[in-house]
Amino acid sequence: MRIGILSYPMLFQREGGLQIQVRETIAALNRLRDEALPRMRVELVDPNRDRLASYDLIHVFSAINGNHRIVESACDAGVPVVLSPLLSPVWNRAAGWRARLADRLAGRLTDWNVQTSYAQSKRALQLARLVIALGRPERDAIRAGFLIDEAKIRVLPNGVSPHFFHADGALFRHRSGLESSC
Repeated sequence: MRIGILSYPMLFQREGGLQIQVRETIAALNRLRDEALPRMRVELVDPNRDRLASYDLIHVFSAINGNHRIVESACDAGVPVVLSPLLSPVWNRAAGWRARLADRLAGRLTDWNVQTSYAQSKRALQLARLVIALGRPERDAIRAGFLIDEAKIRVLPNGVSPHFFHADGALFRHRSGLESSC
């Protein structure tokens, strides 16, 4: 089984959390291959050289930055997609309703020539065969804000070290000087 990992084109021009998550996920899948699935091959896809149709599965990281086009292309090629959308947990029912309203207004005002980032993320979520949430807050945001069926969502830390899920935001703001007096 050949698994291709993709995200937005400029991903590896910087170093940060998503780059670490992608690398850790590839490493974990390759360890699994070494232990139990010797026929599995996991690699970063070079969209300039590789055809999505040559993969058995595509895993897309992030539902923003135009990644809905990757999901669409893979689906058009008949390749199942796993999506780690990496959405903010601030999405709730009300935020989703406002975003859908704004998307309809933008579409009508521009004769449907403009699409919001919400609509692009929702399209990626709808087309993906499986959606991986990093935790319950992201799962809840996907369900409430984007109206995605819970049966399609799996909660999986997905390459993120467990200590990130227990971080103390107040302590970080205090130590980094980001506490606001407002």
